Amino acid sequence: MVQGKILLLIDDLDDLTARDTALVLRQIRNLADRFPENYWAIACRPVISTQILDLFTEVELAGFNRKQIEEFAHKWLPRLHKSTSVKPEDFLTQLSSSIAIEEIAANPLLLTLLCNKFAICDRLSLPNALKDAMNLWLYAWDSYNYRHNLAASAKQNIDSQKELLSWIALSSFNRSQYRIESHNLVQDIKNFPATWDDIPSQLLFAEARGIYEFAFTSFQEYLIADRLVNSSN
Repeated sequence: MVQGKILLLIDDLDDLTARDTALVLRQIRNLADRFPENYWAIACRPVISTQILDLFTEVELAGFNRKQIEEFAHKWLPRLHKSTSVKPEDFLTQLSSSIAIEEIAANPLLLTLLCNKFAICDRLSLPNALKDAMNLWLYAWDSYNYRHNLAASAKQNIDSQKELLSWIALSSFNRSQYRIESHNLVQDIKNFPATWDDIPSQLLFAEARGIYEFAFTSFQEYLIADRLVNSSN
């Protein structure tokens, strides 16, 4: 580090507690000041980046735009299905018919899932597509953090996360809020009951100080509908 030949890659700052985050950021600043010739790359949510912008250049990872989605579909779908009956144009038409599905299609991982489903079923069902996309979103994160878990326990963990998230989504809906203030979120977690550590930060995260949002509005709306349907049965 003294010679400035180190590249430091840092991730998962979003999963730290507020106390640990402050400690880690202070250590990063100290190291960056002491060894300024080294290279740093830190992946984090905007609420974390605002605390270290004075030291680093901020680069935001954007989702796919419409043109990129079209290019992806034309290149990827033919590789998934040899049949000429599966046409990228049909996939894109169905994609455009649903704002909710089109929103998640901007994410490359979820767009790949949608292409896979269309290659198999030749259609996109809104409830099933959102359900599968959310499961994939949670499972990808859960597999990363709990890669040694058995499949059954991983599924159980995802199911419990979805229960908590649907409770929070419906509670915020009843308050006519899409963005959730931290004091309301704390109360929702307490009423469930659960703990702060039970919230999957890849799906519900701090967008600004004291303000939390779901990663996708379509996920939030799906969770609200799912909670209402299941609570009425």
